[in-house]
Amino acid sequence: SYHLPLDAPLTSDIESLAAPMSNWVGRVKGSADIVPAAEAAFRASLTPPGVATMILPADAAWGAVDAVSVGKVKLVPAPAVDMDAVRKVAAAIRTAPGRAGMIVRGKAARADGLAIAGQISTGSDVRLFGEVLIARMQRGRGRVAPTRIPYPVDAAMAVL
Repeated sequence: SYHLPLDAPLTSDIESLAAPMSNWVGRVKGSADIVPAAEAAFRASLTPPGVATMILPADAAWGAVDAVSVGKVKLVPAPAVDMDAVRKVAAAIRTAPGRAGMIVRGKAARADGLAIAGQISTGSDVRLFGEVLIARMQRGRGRVAPTRIPYPVDAAMAVL
């Protein structure tokens, strides 16, 4: 990292490249910062969208470090489901059958999430959609296939 102020030809703004795809981006400035940065990155990776980018320059990785006692990272419990909100959504769906839609993305596009979304869709006349670009979606025989929302606005409006 000592070369960054020198504007070397291979210097790039890694933070700006990583930011759109990460909910946490951190650069380690020295070897003493590695453990706290790794803990922060780990915690950030547990929250949606689950992507954390830790930039570890070679000179920091190679530097000497005092003995560090690494303990377990304390995890923040997942927030409780607001059942009142769930009841309100269910009531709204019942009053307008066929007019509600649900978009699956992230972990909801994996096997368990798709199965639950499919049950909700079938049992309550809710249309099931997926973004045009889903990073990872489990597909195959017996799985729910959400309707993809096209990227062009006119095409998306036609689908919706």
